[in-house]
Amino acid sequence: KCQFIMKFDKFGNYSKKKKQKICKFSVCEKKICLNWIPKTIYAKKFLLKCFYDKKIQSKNLAIVGHLHHGKSSLISNLASNVHLLNDKLLFNDFSDFFYLEKQKGISLYVSLTTLLLCDEFGKSFLFTFLDSPGHPEFFDQTLSAINISDGVILVIDAAEGVLFGSEMALRHAILGGHKAVVIINGMDRLIIEFNEEPKIVHKKIIKILDEINSIVEESFGKRIKIDFCSLIFFNPIQNNVIFSSFLQKWSFSLDQYADIYLSSQPSICLSKKDLVVKFWNNFSIKKKKGLKHIFSPMFVEFVLNPLYNVIFLVLGESSLHIRNFFQNEIGIFGINFFELARTNHDILSYSIGLFLGGCREAKKIANHTGIISCLNNHFPISKKNKLFSFNRILKKNDLFAFVGKLFPSKKQGKFFALTKVINGTLKKKSTVCLLTEGHHLYFQENFYFSSTIKSIILPIGRYNLNAEKALNGSIVLITGIENFIRKSSLITGLKNQNFNREEFFPSVLKKISFSGILPVLKITVEPVFCQNLKTLFLAIRKSVRNYPALSCKIKSSGEFLLSGTGFLYLDCVLHDIQNVFGELDLKISQPTVNCRETICEMIKKKKRNKNFALSLYKDITFTIQKNKECLPETTCPSIYSKISKSFFHSNCTKNFLKKTKSHQALRAGFLSRQITKKTTLSTKESNSIWVFGPSPNTVGNCKLFVNQKNFVFSKEKKKILTEGFVLAVNQGPLFLEPLHEVNFHLHNKQSSYQDSLQALTFPSKIRRIFHWLLLKNKPTIQFPFFFCEIISPNFLYFSIVRLIRTLEKGELLSIKRFSSQNSLVIRIVLPATDALEFEAEIKTISQGTASCLFQFDSWQKKP
Repeated sequence: KCQFIMKFDKFGNYSKKKKQKICKFSVCEKKICLNWIPKTIYAKKFLLKCFYDKKIQSKNLAIVGHLHHGKSSLISNLASNVHLLNDKLLFNDFSDFFYLEKQKGISLYVSLTTLLLCDEFGKSFLFTFLDSPGHPEFFDQTLSAINISDGVILVIDAAEGVLFGSEMALRHAILGGHKAVVIINGMDRLIIEFNEEPKIVHKKIIKILDEINSIVEESFGKRIKIDFCSLIFFNPIQNNVIFSSFLQKWSFSLDQYADIYLSSQPSICLSKKDLVVKFWNNFSIKKKKGLKHIFSPMFVEFVLNPLYNVIFLVLGESSLHIRNFFQNEIGIFGINFFELARTNHDILSYSIGLFLGGCREAKKIANHTGIISCLNNHFPISKKNKLFSFNRILKKNDLFAFVGKLFPSKKQGKFFALTKVINGTLKKKSTVCLLTEGHHLYFQENFYFSSTIKSIILPIGRYNLNAEKALNGSIVLITGIENFIRKSSLITGLKNQNFNREEFFPSVLKKISFSGILPVLKITVEPVFCQNLKTLFLAIRKSVRNYPALSCKIKSSGEFLLSGTGFLYLDCVLHDIQNVFGELDLKISQPTVNCRETICEMIKKKKRNKNFALSLYKDITFTIQKNKECLPETTCPSIYSKISKSFFHSNCTKNFLKKTKSHQALRAGFLSRQITKKTTLSTKESNSIWVFGPSPNTVGNCKLFVNQKNFVFSKEKKKILTEGFVLAVNQGPLFLEPLHEVNFHLHNKQSSYQDSLQALTFPSKIRRIFHWLLLKNKPTIQFPFFFCEIISPNFLYFSIVRLIRTLEKGELLSIKRFSSQNSLVIRIVLPATDALEFEAEIKTISQGTASCLFQFDSWQKKP
């Protein structure tokens, strides 16, 4: 805390005074932040009062999108709307303040900014924005942000359109049940840089919205339970589409533009909703010589053409003509010449802000009321969000919070716990109970820790404020519990010990495995000097906690095997190990690829089309089969996320739980019902599934089918069977790699009412049986394949296609051209082993003008 006393005025200015009462908050990291804290239009004490107030509506929103589409610039614009700026360089990267992010020029971690914003009526709202990275290799960070948030803001560049990063983020948001809003950014690029006509700009906006709505329709079809009331397409009439240019600091929606038009033209006898419908759907008719009728959209005539006129007038005319234009045409008076004596960029942002209804004083604040009204209309309040509602299970005072990930601090080696309070209040210096991911050897057990919360921090971009408590629905940073957390955790009070925490623990590892983000690439790391072995172990441990998708294994030779999602991902991990968490010299191997083991599909030839089977007793046999009807990876999160809520929110659960000691049978019934809806399996087959693989924490492609009518098992024998299956699936017989797309069946022809399989007393024996079946049925190895998106100029089309044909098993998916940019987007599928060489060859061909992005796609056989 600050040693001197700080007193703030209404503008956020502070002064040192002696012998006065100390405020209830203090500024964190005094060496870095005290000399830098910018002035705000409201006092910091007023922000904390609103944070403690239950009546003020708070919303937590994740900002997602493709790489370099303007996510961080959105936060910098909203922060500049609140802060009184004198130095513009401080707010260019308000949310990206780590060294690696400045060096690479992209966002790598999730950053939080809490702002108090007002709408057009003067009502204040508390927003917490989670800026997530747009690179596909760091999509595990965006998943952790979406998992905590109440809604999603999708930012799309108008010049580039819908690319892979925005498509992937929108699909996962809809599958998780989150509402979304689209911001079409970069409108100035089409107008100034590419000099497009208004009609072409209108067609590109319609094309972007059509692509997004097709993605929404496809992803809603993959959900298990479709709520047609929640199926809302993106349309400017519904006020869920915003047009913006964050580089010039302006944005507007059609509702905001209709308000401006009605205020300037009071003689129009239309409401705001009717005017918005006419702006977007209707056409205006013009007559020329020869009685020819020309139809042009009203969006072009009344929205884009005035915007074009303002932009080109500011760029081409003098300050006197600009002042006369605003006075005579728009009706804005009181503009001084010293306000227009700036650079062209500043004059352009100032004049468009005046045109869109900003403040007309000398100290002008950028106007973003269209964004704020859109967020208020479409996103629920965090307290009343149905995704995090447990009113029937918990009381009002019961504490229930979720830690999404560990947030790195500016101090080396220290972390904050990024937590969302779902129920109750989280107070400082209170003891809580933690549930985190357990040890991998004891996967059926859940470890509970009790610890005290040292401090609660309210993050505001680059600087923080200390708070004493956090109310329901707020997102804060916590210290004191980070040493007990592995990746994510669940926080509960000490009073509600009998609460079933396992059902409501949305682990980040489960979300990553459900979404198909797998750590495919791996490298081995070893210190140069043996003295640094302990420091390397501590550095790797901290980096594993920092990156959600990173995993580490220790070989028998003493080397550390790190596996990540891509080349840039592993590069950032090695930078943190060598420079941030420990100063070390390492021996690093070349990246290799993880594999999967499976069996070949049996070809039907007369009578030789049957698989090998193992008979244990007279009528009991084990069989193996190629899994053709596996669960799609996109449907897995919707299956398991809705089981707990549908189970506990149903009316029959309370009576059922009174009669029975456990709820496993009811939960299994919910799961089998969801599987039959999404697959072609019958109800008998779905009920006979015992275990999923390759690990019990994830829904994999390997399954164990047991017909329970003809078997009578004790609980111990069930545990032995499941543990043996998990051991066999995690490590195959060929190269100790996990299995993929394999089903095991346990059959019994005659009904036996005695305890079956009496001789199988150890899981190792069952593992040998599964491995024997695999070796007898032609086992093969599958390699990972990447989905690649290439953005390059048009003249490199033939050279890139020739390079794709040289690949052993590369497949060209689609080609998309941008006529304005003279560039194209090529999507291909290629083996992960050839990805690094392919990227290097494209960079040499294009001389750095083309870019490649990789993401794991599927497991396939390599020729």
